[in-house]
Amino acid sequence: NGQEAYELYVQKKPDIIMTDIHMPILNGIEFVKKVRETDKTTPIIMITAYTDKEYLFQAIELKMEKYIVKPIELDVLFEVFKKCLDTIAFNNNILLGVDINYSYDYDKKELKYKKEIILLNKEELSFFELLIQNQNRMVTYEELQTKVWIDDIMTDSALRSLVRNLRKKRDRSKFCVKQVK
Repeated sequence: NGQEAYELYVQKKPDIIMTDIHMPILNGIEFVKKVRETDKTTPIIMITAYTDKEYLFQAIELKMEKYIVKPIELDVLFEVFKKCLDTIAFNNNILLGVDINYSYDYDKKELKYKKEIILLNKEELSFFELLIQNQNRMVTYEELQTKVWIDDIMTDSALRSLVRNLRKKRDRSKFCVKQVK
């Protein structure tokens, strides 16, 4: 049932969730809604006998990896799992820069050079993640203010100081943010 599924999810934190819509207590849509309240990234596959548009529209809003109508073809299922694994790899591994010795783990909030952790304070971490998430465009001053400084007022000197401190921490080699698939 959907309630047991949610309890198992909380307990086990699976890498991929595959669920049916039709379940007692909590249906699949309600189960996924509960998961998405705290977890926006775990790939979810919904299987169903229903072709009803209402269920499909609800599923789309929950950002699931795939909505599969029964009967399930094995090659389709393998393709969906491959896509899920790609999503997991993307979410967990962002390699940085020209030098493949840098890596960043979103879950642990750790920047590493080779195997050595580079400690970042709260503002540096927010700044760094904002640049990673927006690597193909310019980040505005307003975005920096709302995402990095949040409750404080950002000054030009505070921004320069933040960038200078990050540069000191990466003195081994220059890194830039690069998404690797």
